[in-house]
Amino acid sequence: MFQFAVNGRSVELSLTTRILIGFAIGLGLVLLAFFAFAFFIAVLIAGAGLFLLNLFRRPRTAVPPDRWETPPQPTRPFRHFPRRDDDVIDV
Repeated sequence: MFQFAVNGRSVELSLTTRILIGFAIGLGLVLLAFFAFAFFIAVLIAGAGLFLLNLFRRPRTAVPPDRWETPPQPTRPFRHFPRRDDDVIDV
């Protein structure tokens, strides 16, 4: 099971090599888990900080209509203009 090919013949890995490969894989997984957890904690702290800032912020004041740059235009319903048939030249 723990073999590799060298020049066409099968060679078994030594016990030390198998232990070192297992240790390297385990160390990689531990480092991955550590940094993922650290990133999660950092994002959790940032989210809590933003929540608290938003919670204690003064409410926004509405902009009065006279401070708008252009007054809002009244809406008009769509009017359909019927096509005229006199624009076609009959020969």
